[in-house]
Amino acid sequence: MRKEGLPTGYFDRELTKRLRDRKEVFDLLSPDLPDEFNPNVWPEWLPGFRETVTEYFDAVIEPIPELCEGPPRYRSFTWREFGIGRASDNYADQGVDDIQISNFRVA
Repeated sequence: MRKEGLPTGYFDRELTKRLRDRKEVFDLLSPDLPDEFNPNVWPEWLPGFRETVTEYFDAVIEPIPELCEGPPRYRSFTWREFGIGRASDNYADQGVDDIQISNFRVA
């Protein structure tokens, strides 16, 4: 659970339109910070949670800046384009997204 004054950690009292919803969140900063500088509040009732989140962070989140270096590789697309693509791809008949990101590649 979150502690007073710390915006990180597990939270299940989210409000939507002033009503409590069923959403659960876990807000965190980099799990690789030393404990004395790390405001993350890890749930003690979930064994292995911290290790799993740290492993995910290291594998997926940390490389993002490196992947974003250089000129853009793809142009952005609108929700309208996404909707049209989704209606005309495999989702229309198989219920599977098949939007081809290669269609938005910058030449």
